Amino acid sequence: MKKCLLILLSALLIISLVSCGEKDSQKSDAETPGKVTDTDIVETVLNPMEYTLYQNIFYNDMAADYEGVTVTKEGIFAVIQDKFSDKLRYYVWGYSDNTLCCDWQWEFVPKDISVLPEPGSKIKVTGTLTASDDALDGHWFTEGEVAVMTNYTQNGGNYDLTTMSPTLARVQLVNIMNFPEEVNEEKIAVYGRIMAGNMIQHPYYDNSWSVPLESKDALPAAGTYVTINGVFSGTTTENSKIVVESIDIDE
Repeated sequence: MKKCLLILLSALLIISLVSCGEKDSQKSDAETPGKVTDTDIVETVLNPMEYTLYQNIFYNDMAADYEGVTVTKEGIFAVIQDKFSDKLRYYVWGYSDNTLCCDWQWEFVPKDISVLPEPGSKIKVTGTLTASDDALDGHWFTEGEVAVMTNYTQNGGNYDLTTMSPTLARVQLVNIMNFPEEVNEEKIAVYGRIMAGNMIQHPYYDNSWSVPLESKDALPAAGTYVTINGVFSGTTTENSKIVVESIDIDE
């Protein structure tokens, strides 16, 4: 049963649609060697070439061509609370292009967890692609050396899904909804679209995931892009919901 659930999570992790775009070539101050800045906004990292590589490795059966190769990945740092395996999973992620509908995410094993910044920070990870049954999707980067480019200053707790790609957020929600008693009364933040029936769903894809909302105030109209901040409440999948504390509308 556990292996089946892990296979489910792996499948969720690599589901996305192909999209093309141009990489943002402008460099921020944080990319100056040795300089680290603070930010209260999760940066948007665009890299269509990274997305193509991600597709080739996980969709086009080309992983063997890259195994043993040491490379550097630049993106946003995220941490998944993997309840099925009772472990933390570390990722660097970004989008293909500015439509933000297609994302890529590389799992890595940090060489030194003491240097890891807050999730949502921009990092560079240098590691070696390695096949492993312990990796959620069968491959991860080992001996990951992390260089912090920007420090994200907003600590949203263990379940701040706004620091994750939409794909990683979906994986985290699968964990939450399968182990609600372990997350009950925890702070949670989620980015998505309001849908009919007082729910929030995936920001870009229908029928991907949805979570009921309980709010003392009227919710925005269906289809509105929002960030929900609140508390997760529930001890079973059937009665799980997010008790809304605040709503930020994405204009």
